[in-house]
Amino acid sequence: MAKGFAAPLESKLHERANWGAPVLITTKKGRQAMNLKQLLSLMLMLSLAVGAHASDVDNYQGSWIDRALSMQRDLGDFTPLGQATFLGTHNSYNSAAYSSAVRYVDPNQSRSIRDQLRMDVRALEFDLHTYFSMQGWFWDWGKELLLCHGQDNHAGCSSYDRTFSQGLREIRDWLDQPENRDEVILLYLEDHIDGGWYDDAITDLDHYLGDGIYRPEGSGCQGIPMDQSRSEILARGKQVILVTDGCANGFSSWVHGGVGDYTHGYPTTSVEDLGGYPHCATDQFNRAFQDQHILRINEDRTNLSNTFSDPGEPITPAALRTMMQCGINLAGMDKLTPWDGRLKAAVWSWNRGEPNNAGSGEDCAEHLFSGRFNDASCSTQRRFACKKPGSHDWYITADAGSWSEGEQLCRNETNGSHRFSVPTHGFDNEKLKEAKAYHGSVGKVWLNYSDRMNEGEWVPGNPR
Repeated sequence: MAKGFAAPLESKLHERANWGAPVLITTKKGRQAMNLKQLLSLMLMLSLAVGAHASDVDNYQGSWIDRALSMQRDLGDFTPLGQATFLGTHNSYNSAAYSSAVRYVDPNQSRSIRDQLRMDVRALEFDLHTYFSMQGWFWDWGKELLLCHGQDNHAGCSSYDRTFSQGLREIRDWLDQPENRDEVILLYLEDHIDGGWYDDAITDLDHYLGDGIYRPEGSGCQGIPMDQSRSEILARGKQVILVTDGCANGFSSWVHGGVGDYTHGYPTTSVEDLGGYPHCATDQFNRAFQDQHILRINEDRTNLSNTFSDPGEPITPAALRTMMQCGINLAGMDKLTPWDGRLKAAVWSWNRGEPNNAGSGEDCAEHLFSGRFNDASCSTQRRFACKKPGSHDWYITADAGSWSEGEQLCRNETNGSHRFSVPTHGFDNEKLKEAKAYHGSVGKVWLNYSDRMNEGEWVPGNPR
């Protein structure tokens, strides 16, 4: 906005040497007169305000929270999708970053889609409507696929809403950055498309995401395979998983109808229905179901919802912390900002400021009494965290040793039933804490997690 306004302003300044000459501008209060100095000051303040949002996201990137969340994602890359975690935003497109007097006047989000991704969001939501668009010259006007916060009959849509292709382009541009080539995004498409427009949706998907889409396999209504891992999907050269509510639409060969055997979109619950740890279950979704599906909790903090409906409990930092403890896969947050306390609450693994390789040579991860991770010298003597594959059953060895002895000691003391391992999501981490308490309030134990091969590249072993 500032750049587009500043260019003609600079030209005006060169044309007129009289800095006190009045200029008429239109504001909410009507037409106002101000001189060029005042107008330049106003534009400088607006530029700083626009830049402030960009800079706080820049400052967030590379912070301890950002690094810890990135390493948590790396851990989850090796687990089945039903036990992987995705931080998400609700109605990701409905953002103040795109607001004006004629569109997105009651936004769910404060930042752009690109900046949401830069804030460790990996699950996005787009609502697709076929609606009359007035973007561009009037001869370009006509029906388009728009990202619209409207009802089934398109009530609430604006002819100035952004197009589906504009949202996809932001995702594509972010994925094209070299540092994002190993990231996987869940993209939920809420379908309000008119019949006959699915080919246009497919054309947009193919143009912007193309071969990067992890498409349904086989025929009929398909849910996202829950036995796949993000690392396996990346190995196929795919980075985007599409999902919608069921398969009664025209793009089921591109978009999954749900998750696993649940082909009705995401199974969804609420903060109040979940309960705290260790309950971590609802009337609908028990632990076994949660382990095999991507379970979502959303919030809605728009003024419209607060006025005309019951939006339910918000996702606070405390609620997000409970969700992590319970292993909830997908948190759909509103009004997310870079230093939002919920991002910090999503970190269940590394202790603050860790790993720090203090004094160099701290290449192996230990589990502290608090349940947090710390990097330490691999030659230190510790007991070991052992897990039975395919379960949440943890065992702590009676004997201690250096990190490299972990696999053998875990096998020896459990008759081969458990492997030297590391938690890959918050629920598993809570179960490991309980195992330590059961085995005598053990303090520090080794985790099968290290950066011995390449400094700073932490790799798990036997995470399943």
